[in-house]
Amino acid sequence: MAKSEKQKLKLLYLKDILMEKTDEEHYLKMEEIIKLLSEKEIAAERKSIYNDIEMLRKYGVDIDSSRRSGYRILGRDFETAEVKALIDAVQYSRFISRKKTRELIEKLKGLVSEYEAKSMRVNKALTEKIKSDNEMVLIAIDKIMEAIENNKQVSFRYYSWTPDKEKKYSNEGKLRVVNPWYLCWDNTAYYCMTSTPENPTEARIFRVDKMDKVSVTNKDRSPEGIERFRDFNSLEFSEKHFSMFNGEMKKVTLCCDNNMANVIIDRFGTDVSMRKLDDDHFVVHIMVAVSKQFFGWLFGLGSGVKIVEPAEVVQQYKDMAKEIINQ
Repeated sequence: MAKSEKQKLKLLYLKDILMEKTDEEHYLKMEEIIKLLSEKEIAAERKSIYNDIEMLRKYGVDIDSSRRSGYRILGRDFETAEVKALIDAVQYSRFISRKKTRELIEKLKGLVSEYEAKSMRVNKALTEKIKSDNEMVLIAIDKIMEAIENNKQVSFRYYSWTPDKEKKYSNEGKLRVVNPWYLCWDNTAYYCMTSTPENPTEARIFRVDKMDKVSVTNKDRSPEGIERFRDFNSLEFSEKHFSMFNGEMKKVTLCCDNNMANVIIDRFGTDVSMRKLDDDHFVVHIMVAVSKQFFGWLFGLGSGVKIVEPAEVVQQYKDMAKEIINQ
């Protein structure tokens, strides 16, 4: 790029330098700014930089100045704590591959100064472990969103892992074609709520990181499903479906020790129906998809939570416990 062309970009380079090199604790003096611009082959004088800084301020960039210390950026689109929270979310997201995790973390660090970025400790164990090997998962999400936006069906192959750590494709390896309705987030994984053209009102759930070769078709989604899923509440669905597994919907009553209140509210929210039973216990009424995953959650809570009704769910729970004991 010719020098004259670079000069036209001086204002943008100046903004980048201030965003990268300054924050509440770090300033740049005028001579340092001139030097950093010259490293980018941009000539600058004090007077022109004063004018440029005023232009950036008018644009909305929060630039603070001190005669003694120099210039610094104060306000940013994202606070340091917000960027750290986003980095943690990326690290804990299993559906994002190791490579993409590292790339996203570097991009997020670009939202703060280089000093703040260095202070953000990245948990390398999380970055390298429990991650999807599907490098195309974000592209799959993009394809699904495109299909939903344009009212189209999607095709894909779906797989699970074998004990030999090999992919085993369901449906004899053939492409599945479904109506995509919503993308749901639950327990560090992305799920796609769908229905089939044959049963357009019956919900089918697929984990996005196990969907391979996702493609948008030229066929419209089934019109019967549009009405069925119009007011779908993904948060409510994930609360009732443990690990997003389907099961028969039942109203279940639980008797809980008082110290289980945090667990119940964390899982079902503050709107859940709870009432005091005695000084040591409370009763909660929940709508859940009764499944092995639901029972597994209860097992993990031990004797602190007991199913009271309905009787058939109590029996199913006992049967599953006996089956495990007799293994």
